[in-house]
Parts: sequence; C-alpha cells; structure tokens
Amino acid sequence: MQRHHLLSILTLAGLSTGCLPDLPEWAGDTSALGNQRPQIQSVTIDPENPTVQDTVQVLVEVTDPDGDDISLNYTWLVNGEPVGDSDETLVGAKFFQKGDTLKVEVTPYDDIGAGNSASTATEVQNSAPTEPLVNMTQISRCQSLVVNEGISVDMPNHAGMSIDADFTLETWMFVHSAPPPEPEQSSLIMFHGTAENLGFRLGLAGTTENPVLELTLPDGTTESTSSDSPIEMVEWQHVVLIHEYPYWGIYLNGERVLSHETLDAEMPNDAMPLRFGAYSSINGFDGGFYSIRFSEENLYSGEGESFDYQQSRYSMLRPTDRTIGLWLMGPEPSEVSLLEKGESKTYQVLVDHSPNNHDIRVQNGTWVESCPGINVQDIRCEALDSVDHDGDFISYEFEWSLDGGDFTAYPINPSVQDAWYEEILGWTKISCSVRATDKEDQSEWVVQGFDQSASQ
Repeated sequence: MQRHHLLSILTLAGLSTGCLPDLPEWAGDTSALGNQRPQIQSVTIDPENPTVQDTVQVLVEVTDPDGDDISLNYTWLVNGEPVGDSDETLVGAKFFQKGDTLKVEVTPYDDIGAGNSASTATEVQNSAPTEPLVNMTQISRCQSLVVNEGISVDMPNHAGMSIDADFTLETWMFVHSAPPPEPEQSSLIMFHGTAENLGFRLGLAGTTENPVLELTLPDGTTESTSSDSPIEMVEWQHVVLIHEYPYWGIYLNGERVLSHETLDAEMPNDAMPLRFGAYSSINGFDGGFYSIRFSEENLYSGEGESFDYQQSRYSMLRPTDRTIGLWLMGPEPSEVSLLEKGESKTYQVLVDHSPNNHDIRVQNGTWVESCPGINVQDIRCEALDSVDHDGDFISYEFEWSLDGGDFTAYPINPSVQDAWYEEILGWTKISCSVRATDKEDQSEWVVQGFDQSASQ
C-alpha cells in the first residue's frame, strides 16, 4: 500500500509540468527514500531447554535504524507444523511433548513494512517427576509379658555362657500385686541356680503396703533395699542387678539402693538356667516384663550412686559386643514343643536380639500391649502421588538415617520400605528420604522422620 501511494504522487507531479518522466529504479524501494527496515539482533527461546511443564516465550533483540515503532509477528512450529497463536508465549502442556523439535520464527515490522525474519529452535527435554508425598508410620511392637505360676521365662544353658564372672542383668518390669503375706517368702524376679546350689535370687519382699527388693547371695546372705525406696505398684520400674567381684549392687530407677560385698561363696556352674519371674506357686510373681538384657560386664561401674535411667529405655535395647542375651517381649513369639521330664510341653520362644542366639522360652505367660514409654516399632516409609508429566514410569529411591548414620531398610514394593524393629533397637532419631525418578531425571529429596529425644 505504501508503495502504491508513493507512485501516485509521482504521477501527479509529472502531469503538472506537462511531461511524464521515466521512473528511476529506486522508485519502488522506500529505503531509497530514507526508511530503513527493522533488524533482528537475536532470537532466544526461554527456557533454553524446555519441558512439557514449561510455558515458553521468545526473547527478541531488535532495532530500527530510524527509531520507528516496531511490531513483531511470531510463528511457532512443532516438528515443522505451525501451532498456537501469533503470540510470544506457548504453553507446553497444550502443544508439545518430550522429544519434539520446537521452533519459532520472528518477523519485525515498522510503519513502512517488514524486515528480515529470524528463527531459533530447541528440543523439548525430559521432565523430572514431581516430589512425592512421603508418609512415615510407626507400627507398634509394644508388648509385655505377664507371668503366672510356674516357670515363666527360662534361659537354658548354652556353651560358653557363665554367670560366675562380672555381669549386668537389667529389666523393665511391673508388679501387679505385693509379695505373699507369709513370712520369709518372696516373689521371684530373677533367679539363677537351685535351692541347693544357689547363684542368686532377686525378689520382692516386705509388706503389701511397702514392697522392697530382696537379694539372696550364694553364701546365703539376704539383703533388702530400704523401705524408703519401695517398688511402685503397677508402674514400670527399671531394675538393674550388677556383679563385679566381690561386689553386688542393685539400682532401682537409676538410684543405687543396695550394695553388698561377699568373698567366700562361689557362683554355681553355668549348667543352671537363668530364670525370670515365678518358678513355683509358693514364690509366685504377679507382674510382667518388657525387656531383659544380660551382659558379661558391669555396665554401670562408673555411674556411682545414680544415673539417668530414662536413657536406658533405649540404650538397653541395643546389644554390645559383650551382650550375652537381649530379649524383648514382642512381637508375638513362636511356639515350640519340648520334651521335659517325660512330658511334652509347649513353650513360646523369644528370640535373642544379641548376636549370640541365646533364645529363651516362656511358659504360662500372657501378653498385653503395654511398655514403659519405649518406641520399639517397625517404621514404614511410603512414597505417594509423584507425577511424571511425560507419562514415564516412576520409581523411588530411599535413603535412611538412624541416629545420624546410614541405614538400609527392606523394600516391600517399589514405593514402600520398612525398617524392622529388630534392626533399629533403641533408636532416638530416624528419618527416611525419598525421591522419584524416571531413570533420566529425579525429583528433589523429600525427608520425613521421628525424633524421640525431646520425650526422653
């Protein structure tokens, strides 16, 4: 239109002078009359490596030598085919997918006409999966053993096991009722040996209103704790019996309540079983146990008169290289049939969680869901709701941390892992980190965890 208008003016000028001059070669070129076309300096697609999740835009550097106003026309092409509107943006989810070739052509205009077009192209990249929702759950293994008449917990002899050296026996226990009212009787908590060949006997004595701990030693000596430190009824108690020749000691809830020295008597040989709870109707123990640890050293030799027994809720659940046996009253024990004194009896077997395989057997016990504020649980970590906008298959990567150290849990399926309680005994802080992957790219890590230190 501009060119046509310019020729009309020239024609009228020729008629006014009475002649029609020849048109010069530049007559159809407006630049020859002073206008210069806009010029594109650069064209860039932003982002440079787009994915289907992006809304891309074109960034253009353009100048007009005459300072004229400039307008731009955009043509988007996906794999050579025009798409979208003549706009500077293009929504990826609507028009392209991973692997497509995305191209944009830009043409500049001023008031006179169009300048030269320029273009750029890029390949649509893989889109990483979105961050998963991570759900951690605790599956309670909080059970305790309530004992009745008869042998309740019995650790038979094992080769190499001896109780005549230094040792620590500790347990979390509770008492349902006070000791029997008859004189000189006690409810047995721990017992080693026989009446004729006694190692030690730890039981409840005193009165029904004020039960105390009573320790009988190999030389026949009987020592009782003070009535100022009674056993609280139907409350979890942390009881520790230590032997560091020639000394014996008892801690109750972190306080030393008994010390005794004996030099003459010898401990029985290791053929005698170690028992917890009642072993006869006469010495019936009416209470329960949550956990028992037996170590071949005095674990509390440096503690003096007291220690933070609350920490032992967790520390005693971890075996050391000197742990003879560690038994938790859960999950449900397995049952075996044994021949004893010519009679076949069915026992429940509790697995030893130390490396020594000293399993113990239980008779006449019942189980309740109760424990002294200890989280002995399976920890399940589940990844949910990650999305891959390219439609690629998603899998999950897990990383676990247990009290600051790396830990390997067990895969249940591609999106769930479990940390079994046997492997995480006594944990204080545990976390599970998960990210989604499509084998090309990964989401960011998402972390969930539990911290019990504030409640200890």
